[in-house]
Amino acid sequence: MRRLFVAMLALTVLSQSGALAHEDTGRFEDVRVEVIGPLTLSVKATLIYPNDGEPAEEATVTAVAEQPGAPAGAPSPLQELAPGEYSAELTVPNGGSWTIRLTALSPSATTETAVEVPAPATTTTAETLTTRESSSSTTEAPAQLDTDTGDGSGAPLALAAGLGVALVAILVAWRTIAARRHATDG
Repeated sequence: MRRLFVAMLALTVLSQSGALAHEDTGRFEDVRVEVIGPLTLSVKATLIYPNDGEPAEEATVTAVAEQPGAPAGAPSPLQELAPGEYSAELTVPNGGSWTIRLTALSPSATTETAVEVPAPATTTTAETLTTRESSSSTTEAPAQLDTDTGDGSGAPLALAAGLGVALVAILVAWRTIAARRHATDG
């Protein structure tokens, strides 16, 4: 009877210890990588123990952004938000196709996911001053003058352009009047 009791106790202890033990390997689930701003990514993932599906708490989890033909960036640590739930924001140097590699230690796990990062929008301001001559040799005022260069120097440029157009108009008028006087004198 005593042997039966010891055997049953040993069997109970062994079966319980197997349920409580976690493996050395983990598995990433529900990996989400989203573009949240210019060249900025949100990375979220769940890390579990595959033998029992329990969350892997207090693991060291990092993310690395890799692009073909470029050196890999430094690993960025993910913070644990809830048991087994990890999150971080990554910044990449340029747009294009990126592979985000997640790595965990204790339990060990690795996964990769691809993401397309749009290139940041660029803005340019072009300065244009357009004058057209008609068949009667008069000059029209500019159709559009874009003087906002973004560096605060737009006002002096607008003043110089306006004075130049006014001077051309005065010279054309003076020459036309002089030509008419000469024609009536002759």
